[in-house]
Amino acid sequence: KIVRSAAFSPDGERILTASHDKTARVWNATTFEEVGTMKHDLGAVSAVYSPDGKRILTATPFRVHVWSATTFKELGTLKGQDDNWHAGHVMSALFSPGGKRILTASNKGVHVWSAMTFEELKTVVFG
Repeated sequence: KIVRSAAFSPDGERILTASHDKTARVWNATTFEEVGTMKHDLGAVSAVYSPDGKRILTATPFRVHVWSATTFKELGTLKGQDDNWHAGHVMSALFSPGGKRILTASNKGVHVWSAMTFEELKTVVFG
């Protein structure tokens, strides 16, 4: 398994990994036992916790997903203008410090989303 990213939960109790095997996994940070799995249609490129630790954000090359950090069920998907795929190849995704917005980076630019409604708020295209 190629692990593409790893992050601690805000309380340091869990470790979140994003892998080439089309999964993001949550591990107990003390025992390293797996406690949850989120399956994707493509390999996961990044995974992070929300600042309050209640949600998980994962990115695959063309989709960004928001999950419950306790049930590991999907809460929503960030969809671009064609209402199916994120615009461009996603490189990373993260929550704002207050957890109200999501920032994604792709080869098409930087996108800002509502973390509550999953609507795209702004796109900045470079180049």
